[in-house]
Amino acid sequence: MLVRQNTKTARTWASDYVPDDPDDQENDSPNLDRPSAMEGGSAWAAHLAAEELILRGARTKPVKGQTMVDYVATITHLHLANMGLEGDLAPLRFCANVRVVYVYDNRLTSLGGLDGKLQMLTHLYAQNNLVESLDDFVAPPSLQQLYLNGNAAPLITGLQEALSLTELSVASPALEPLAPDDDDPHTPRWAPVPRALLFEPMSLLRVARTLIALDVSGCGLDDDAFEQLRPLGGLERLDARNNLLRSPMRVAMMLTQLPYLMKLKLAGNPLTAGRSTKWREELIVASSDRLVEIDGKEVQQHERHFLRNLAARSASRRAASRTQSAAGPRGGGGGGGGAESYYRQDMGAAAPAGH
Repeated sequence: MLVRQNTKTARTWASDYVPDDPDDQENDSPNLDRPSAMEGGSAWAAHLAAEELILRGARTKPVKGQTMVDYVATITHLHLANMGLEGDLAPLRFCANVRVVYVYDNRLTSLGGLDGKLQMLTHLYAQNNLVESLDDFVAPPSLQQLYLNGNAAPLITGLQEALSLTELSVASPALEPLAPDDDDPHTPRWAPVPRALLFEPMSLLRVARTLIALDVSGCGLDDDAFEQLRPLGGLERLDARNNLLRSPMRVAMMLTQLPYLMKLKLAGNPLTAGRSTKWREELIVASSDRLVEIDGKEVQQHERHFLRNLAARSASRRAASRTQSAAGPRGGGGGGGGAESYYRQDMGAAAPAGH
């Protein structure tokens, strides 16, 4: 149950409003299927709290003679941010026509309780609450934008019916950097996180065709956990800052699965530490022509062409060297350079030409 702390009771949905009296409901205006007095004081109090909360969250006010039912049917936006709300979203289930709900900066522990009532909801701003599980959350098919950043749910689920979702934010606070290790002072270290954020497979597959913007910054994603995002081939914007990504090669391989990606953020990962920009060059070579920005820095077309041509020439030289070595008296062999360098060169020879 959603609870509001330290607020005043102020209900004036009609100029001729008669105060609620559980013992004399005939004088009251028609309402939201309010429970009878026989159902107990707790149910009655909860219902009154729901009505009061809806009135407080709506920016419009009832007109004279308007019933609560008619008034609530006109509400499309609920502004309930930073109100000390606790519990779940059950009181909002009466607002069947609501499209946008702001419940960020509260103390909610659940996004459940809607019972499938908000079938017109398009935007849910629930960031910075205390939600530790999404097991009781079911996003309606109409939902387009969902903001869960600043919560603590380790598994993103409840999106099995989200047929329209285009933007999803599940960011967490940035990982705290640690002092360098005395034995390896040049390798950056970050404070450990309990575990990497995970996505329930069915939820991920459901939104794969519609999702265009994803924020997973600060979610403890290492190279393995990052690869769970492979199905999201329609992404155009991806924010993966402040995670634990270390391998430019593996990130580059991921980019080959995201042909429509336009903007990528990776700052704060171990792979971006130091002054070297080789990681950036490798990603540019592997990505499609649609990628135009990495960490706020524009990818120039001449830069892309130069790096791809350079990688193609390097790949050709390596192939010729391997052929020559194989034909020599010692056989086998082909030059060094490391797996990541080899991947970058080969990718340059077969880099996607855009979509």
